[in-house]
Amino acid sequence: MSILEPVLSYSPTLKEVLLCIGICSVLSIAFGFIYYFLNKNKRLYQDMPISLILIPIIVCFLNLLLNVIFVKFNGTELDTFYGRFIVAIVSVFFILRFRSQQRTFEDLTCLLFAIVLGFVFGFGYIYAGLIFYGAIVLFYTVLKLVGFPFENKKTFSLKITIPEDLNYEGVFDDILCEYCHKSKLFRIKSSDMGTMFVVEYNIVMKNQKLIKEMVDKIRTRNGNLNVIVTVGLFNQDTK
Repeated sequence: MSILEPVLSYSPTLKEVLLCIGICSVLSIAFGFIYYFLNKNKRLYQDMPISLILIPIIVCFLNLLLNVIFVKFNGTELDTFYGRFIVAIVSVFFILRFRSQQRTFEDLTCLLFAIVLGFVFGFGYIYAGLIFYGAIVLFYTVLKLVGFPFENKKTFSLKITIPEDLNYEGVFDDILCEYCHKSKLFRIKSSDMGTMFVVEYNIVMKNQKLIKEMVDKIRTRNGNLNVIVTVGLFNQDTK
């Protein structure tokens, strides 16, 4: 049997339906646990593993149900295709709605994988689904375990709040030159109804153990207002 040949007949039997849902359920549960263990030491949204388990099963069941419904009401294979296409559109809107939440692109990618997995098994492409699942999960696991992309631990984002009457042009250059290999001002925005400004730098520290010392010097110059240092991956072109 070809890997691109579905195991579902046009009028699927109970055995075929249970086979597709069963395999999809086992794989989605496994991926939910894999996602959890690979991300539990980082910021993890508690609903993501549950969503990654349930979404493929739901999408798979909807596709199988549409197939049964159209057959019962004498629908054609083309009718079934259109019905499944509607489910795909709904899934896309679901992704867009999910994107409105504060999630990472990695979460969105995993969500898209879960939806596609449900569609593949909902169409009955078990062999292709197993290959697709194995390849994606293997790549994802390896990339997470090796820590890709490799983070430069000396690279940070520096946000400094300054009063509106303080000229931000070059005011911190001597401090940044003392503690940083490279620094680049890349964003300026107003805050607090225009009474404050927030200037943001990409910086590469000479010694990250001296962050507190650098922040203390900046605070003496910005009137003891907020100074935020966060780890991040940035374009290293900070000339």
